[in-house]
Amino acid sequence: MIKRLLPLAAVLALGTLASTAGAARLASVPDPCTVTSNALLNAAFGASSDTQNFGTPGTAKSHGVAGKTCQWTYGNAQIEVTFAPSKYVPPLAAGTTTRTAAGLPPHGHLLVDRRVGNTFTAVTFVKGARFCEVWGNASITQAHVIKLARALYAKL
Repeated sequence: MIKRLLPLAAVLALGTLASTAGAARLASVPDPCTVTSNALLNAAFGASSDTQNFGTPGTAKSHGVAGKTCQWTYGNAQIEVTFAPSKYVPPLAAGTTTRTAAGLPPHGHLLVDRRVGNTFTAVTFVKGARFCEVWGNASITQAHVIKLARALYAKL
């Protein structure tokens, strides 16, 4: 009986260590709600420069890796920023294409989906130990998504 419990105890201990390590990695990820520039959000939304934007914080998990998100809405326009450990792989909707574009951060990827009802533009990149995704719905221009991604790249 004791021989059977020892392997179980080892598995439980490893699981606790892995869980603690994952929580520590997420704790070291900055909060996108506080890092993202209000001025850049206003430019992307086409709002006046004195408009205050309050993001809604959240979390995302993909392929077993957790990240922090923040979403802003202005009228019909939406922007979401995700910060996560570098091993994070975002889920991609069917129909999403990867494109090249001038002005992307180093090692950046431009993701575009133009299907009706699912139109968005996103930029993803990894810098050091951190992953970042800037996502904008159909109301946000590609140029604004890239500009916001470049600004966040500089801050990480």
